[in-house]
Amino acid sequence: MLKNYAFVKTSIHTVGMTLKSPPLASIPGISDASQACDKISARLRYGIIPRPEGVNRLNAILWLARMREAGIHGQSSATAHELGRLNVLLGQVSGVLKHAGFTGDGRPRVHRL
Repeated sequence: MLKNYAFVKTSIHTVGMTLKSPPLASIPGISDASQACDKISARLRYGIIPRPEGVNRLNAILWLARMREAGIHGQSSATAHELGRLNVLLGQVSGVLKHAGFTGDGRPRVHRL
C-alpha cells in the first residue's frame, strides 16, 4: 500500500505543478482543475486517500480542456498533448485507487455478498 500511496501522492503533485506552468495556466477551465488538484494534494498531505470518483472528476475537467484545445489548435498542439499525458496519468491513479480498494477515509471497502 505504501508504494501505491507514494505513486498517488507524487502523481497528483506532478499534475498540480504541470497545471500551474505557463502554457497550461492560461487555458480556460484549468484554474478549476488546478484548485481541485490542490485540494486532493492537501488531503494527501494529511494522509487522506482520495476516492477514485474525485480523481475521475478532475480527469474529466482536464479531458474537456484537452478537447477544447484540440478543437482550437489541432490535436497535434503541445498543450493538447500535455493535457493528454495528464489524462493518462490520472487514469492510472484512479486505477490504483480502485485496485487498492480503499475509500476516501482510508478504511477498506467491505464487499457484501
